[in-house]
Amino acid sequence: MFSWNRLPRGVKALFFTQVINRAGDLVVPFLTLLLTQVLGLAPAAAGATVSLATLLGSLGGLLAGKLADRYGRRDVLVVFLATSALLIAGAGCAPRELASAAVLVVAGFFFGAMRPLVNALVGDLSTPSTRREAFSLSYFGINLGVALGPLLAGWLFHNALSWLFWLDALSTALALAVVLKYVPRNTHPVVPASRGQEESRPKNEVSSLAQFVRHPLLFPYALLLLSYSVVYSQMNFTLALQLVESFGAEQGPPVFGLVWGVNALGVVVLMPLVLRLTRRWRNLPSMALALFVAAAGLVIYLFHPNLTWVLISTVVWTAGEVLYSVHEGDFVTTQSPPELRARFQAYVGFASSLGYVVAPVVSGWVTQTVGLGGVWAGSVALLVVAGGGFALLKSANRDAETPTN
Repeated sequence: MFSWNRLPRGVKALFFTQVINRAGDLVVPFLTLLLTQVLGLAPAAAGATVSLATLLGSLGGLLAGKLADRYGRRDVLVVFLATSALLIAGAGCAPRELASAAVLVVAGFFFGAMRPLVNALVGDLSTPSTRREAFSLSYFGINLGVALGPLLAGWLFHNALSWLFWLDALSTALALAVVLKYVPRNTHPVVPASRGQEESRPKNEVSSLAQFVRHPLLFPYALLLLSYSVVYSQMNFTLALQLVESFGAEQGPPVFGLVWGVNALGVVVLMPLVLRLTRRWRNLPSMALALFVAAAGLVIYLFHPNLTWVLISTVVWTAGEVLYSVHEGDFVTTQSPPELRARFQAYVGFASSLGYVVAPVVSGWVTQTVGLGGVWAGSVALLVVAGGGFALLKSANRDAETPTN
């Protein structure tokens, strides 16, 4: 399946970290239902709240990337995620109060460090020859964990809401214990900054951003990534509303958990197959194909599917997600300078987060104006446009998709 013997202990530790943390990632997938079903917010208000949490998360990722390149990626990850765990645990003390939603929004700022810093650590601990396997293993861990959590979360949502929060916080604490014990503290050269260096730091930061903007592949890729993130955010926002509309307030949340469980199990099954079949494929064409496959899965929602077709749709868009994920981490890392790896990951993550910020607000408005079908039609169109953009980007830069290190 994966070449475990080729990967260092730190990469394997990050795999188990992802499994533990994502198995307990119970609150975020149910945030839309928490806001609408428990707190009684309208779809537009819920969308604005989700957007604010996402925006803070993207800003937290940028700050974490900056601090991680300067002081150490593992240590910054531990501080940020420990803070988010404490906030989520506190919110669980009064989950039916509006204040708990405010605490979750703040916790999103600190949780934003997860993706860019884990990706940077995987990049640090792998080599160009093992990088795709290392990132695939990390993503495999995410979905193996997600396969374990949503069904429990669907039950907790109705029967023990506080434990939805407390188990989430506990899983983060356990995951961080694995990081502290098995992930090396220094994975890249860190030079302590003197006072003079600190005074010149803003210039250096502008320079790192300028390098990213001038990159022939990463910057246009990040712009196209907006479309994909807008669509993928619907899997948390619009899909939750769709399933409640289709199956009712009682059955909708458990079906929502079932969908994410099937998605995670699909990743577990498909990941090794896709990794093997696409071993010699280039990244950009593969990601273009992935978006076309995902679009085919979402078309099903235009026809008000029953449970069987909902699950078929899930399998199809999951196949697109797997194909995309196998190549995404390898692509971004091989194009990023090692000394700026966390910041470049954060810049790409910020671009992706902008889609998650905009999507719930726009989707909430479209839902209230023309219905859920309008959201799904727009999502399919965006995937087709973004997939075509990836294909054109590869054609315009035939020799550019090569590693920078």
